[in-house]
Amino acid sequence: MTDTERVKRIVEKDSIGALNDIMSVVQSDIADVLGEFMNVTGMNVSLDSDGHGGYTVKIDANVDRFYDIGKISSDIV
Repeated sequence: MTDTERVKRIVEKDSIGALNDIMSVVQSDIADVLGEFMNVTGMNVSLDSDGHGGYTVKIDANVDRFYDIGKISSDIV
């Protein structure tokens, strides 16, 4: 393995670890936001690479009820 390949693997491994840490925080924040509007009984958040430097975040939430928040006025900006 060349030095370049070794450095590339180290950078990839570091970025995967950082993404896993970020996704843990993202899942927690999403659960907090959804919890304001519904009773979330389970959730799965996943991250897929598109192979071109971009990502797709998928959120699957199991909900057993939505909270009644009333009618929101269209006059509110």
